Amino acid sequence: MSCKKCGYNLPNNAKFCEKCGAPQIPYDGSRIVSKNEASKKPESETSKRKKYFLIGAGIIILVIIITVVFYYVILGAGFFDRLNTNIPPSPSSTNSIFTERTVTVYFFYGEECPHCHNVMPFIQNISKKYPNVDFLILETWHNETNQALSTSLHQKLGMQSAGVPEVIVGNVSLVGDRDIPVRLESVILDELKRTDN
Repeated sequence: MSCKKCGYNLPNNAKFCEKCGAPQIPYDGSRIVSKNEASKKPESETSKRKKYFLIGAGIIILVIIITVVFYYVILGAGFFDRLNTNIPPSPSSTNSIFTERTVTVYFFYGEECPHCHNVMPFIQNISKKYPNVDFLILETWHNETNQALSTSLHQKLGMQSAGVPEVIVGNVSLVGDRDIPVRLESVILDELKRTDN
């Protein structure tokens, strides 16, 4: 046997070259395996099942996401309509949740209206501050029932709608993303005082 590096003649069982010190690997006629190949273990049946399960679960989740996006975007279903399922009380309603509360704030908005989206966080925060007040968040651009309610309230007030965002509390209508945050709380307080008498 000779050294692979310097060619010096070595005994057949030498592990290192006596001249240059290079390690010697005796050849036994089998295939030489690299370190990467030697460290790889065959994939077990359990890990294969786990892999296929994760792929299947990922596909199902992807289908669900695509379905939801299709429903809301392509079919034009109002996103806020699905989140805010508040149904305004009918005048003859005897439901205890509506008879206990005396003040109702109607917030009318349009789904694609940027001014409405500016006001939405304010409405959500103030509704938490006044739990004894009914806050109805109603999309009017795509929901005919909410449009009809808006028209009915405007007729009762003797005015025409000035657009969205709009809040109606009692006999007061506030319109716009500047007027609503500035005046709504005082209007609610005035209406609460009025209904307590």
